[in-house]
Amino acid sequence: MLSPSHGFRIEISAPGHRRSSVKSFVSSPRFRCSRVPIVTMITSALVVALALMPAAAQGLQLEREAVVRGEWWRLLTAHFVHFGPQNLGMNLLAFAALAAWCERLGRLRLVCTILISSLATSVSVFCLQPDWEIYRGLSGVDSALFGVLFFTMAREARGWMRALVAAPAVVFLGKVLFEFFSGRALFVDAAAESFQPVPLAHLCGVLVGTAVHLYGCVRPTRGLRCDPPTC
Repeated sequence: MLSPSHGFRIEISAPGHRRSSVKSFVSSPRFRCSRVPIVTMITSALVVALALMPAAAQGLQLEREAVVRGEWWRLLTAHFVHFGPQNLGMNLLAFAALAAWCERLGRLRLVCTILISSLATSVSVFCLQPDWEIYRGLSGVDSALFGVLFFTMAREARGWMRALVAAPAVVFLGKVLFEFFSGRALFVDAAAESFQPVPLAHLCGVLVGTAVHLYGCVRPTRGLRCDPPTC
C-alpha cells in the first residue's frame, strides 16, 4: 500500500489476495444463483455470433487431422459451431431452455457441466469413432444439461410426479435409439445440412450430467450441490 501526502492513496493487491477475491466471488450467492441467466445468455449470444460468421466454423470444428496436428482447442470450440440453420436452431433452443433452468440451480454447476461435457464428448467421439472426421454442435452439452436436470428433479419428485419426470427420459432414450439404428436425426433434416447425428455424443453428455449431479450430492460443494433452487 502506497500513501503519499497529497490526500490520496493507491492500494496494490497481492496475487494471493486477488485469487482469494475471485474465489469469494465464485462462491458468493450472487454468482452461484441468480434470477438472470447470465451464463446462458452469453453462451447463446456467442453461438449466434459464430453462426453469422460461417468461415469461423472451419477453424473451430472438431476435425480429426487438425487435432492430431496439435489444435487441441477444437475439442472445446466444436460445440459452439453448427452445420446449418436447422442444426443450430434445434440445439440452441434446447440449450437456452435447459441451461437457463440449470443456471437457477447453480451457476457454477452450469459452467462445470458445459466445460466437462464439451471435452468429454469431443474425446469420446475422437477416440471411439475413428471414422468420424468432423463434429459440430451443442447436442452433447444439451444432453449433459438434460442429465443434470432430470436427476435433480427425479430426486425431488414424489408420487405421480415421478411418472411426469420419467416421461422426458423415455423420449430422450427413444431419440437416441432411433438415431443409433436409423442413422438419421429425429427432429431435423440432417441430410439437407450434410451431417449425421452422433448418438455416442448424446450418451456421453447425459453420463456427464449424471456424474455432475452425483458429485454435487456426495460432495455438496457450494454451487455444485444437488439442492433445489432457493433464490
